[in-house]
Amino acid sequence: RILSGHTHGVDAIAVTSNYSVSGDSDAYVKVWDMQTGKLVHTLRHGNGWVRAVAVTPDGKYAISGAGDGSLKIWDITLGDCLHTFEGHSLDVYALTVTPDGKYVISGSFDGTIKIWDLEVESEMNNQVGHAGEIKVVAITPDETVAISGGGDGNIMVWDIASGNERYT
Repeated sequence: RILSGHTHGVDAIAVTSNYSVSGDSDAYVKVWDMQTGKLVHTLRHGNGWVRAVAVTPDGKYAISGAGDGSLKIWDITLGDCLHTFEGHSLDVYALTVTPDGKYVISGSFDGTIKIWDLEVESEMNNQVGHAGEIKVVAITPDETVAISGGGDGNIMVWDIASGNERYT
């Protein structure tokens, strides 16, 4: 099955059991019903390329990161933007959500990693350490450690609670 609807390149994809969420280079997030293949929502992120998308483990929310340095939290079913996080100065290129769905971790071209608390809608931690852009982020299953990979060729390991670098 082909899901058609983007008019520009697709740069990010995330899935739940019911939906596929995609982001494109024209600042749109699209939500697709995985049973029917139909486009459910077309959501405008704002300005800039949507380079990263993620979904919460419960499948209720999608998070998009874009070229304006912002993240948006979307209700997948309704298509509503619930909150916008601002804090990166350049493109958000990587996103992941903790297994409990409480936090989202973002990595940016500005070389920072930010941990956002989804429940209180605020920035929890800000890590700087890479000498260039952050290309990927991941989190351990026990939710204590974030890992980032950057354009500088390094992988960094961070303590989520304190925000401190564990090692490179």
